[in-house]
Amino acid sequence: KILIDDNAALTGKDILEINEAKQKLTGDHKYVVLFVPGKKGSINREARKESSTPEVYHNAIAKAIVSSSITDRLIATFFINMNQPPAPTKFFADEKSAIKWLKTQMKKAGVSFAEK
Repeated sequence: KILIDDNAALTGKDILEINEAKQKLTGDHKYVVLFVPGKKGSINREARKESSTPEVYHNAIAKAIVSSSITDRLIATFFINMNQPPAPTKFFADEKSAIKWLKTQMKKAGVSFAEK
């Protein structure tokens, strides 16, 4: 789960730093991402482009973007359609639906879900 602070303005550098931390956590294992943008945040063009690279999606099974904001839905839809991420990526209004979908994606990939 990646939680972004409210009012954050994400840049390409931020995406690379997030990815570095994610890679330290996941190592060489397959994983899913639950991405929750902060309220009233933004993500610049460079960051959107960086977010959809094969390097950032390395070993990713799927990514769910979660927000109740209409603006976030528009940005996410634009991101998904324009940048065509290399793994299934979908927008959700709530975490419960997103987690259910991520579990389905893991099952399709033959990866078990270990709950804490």
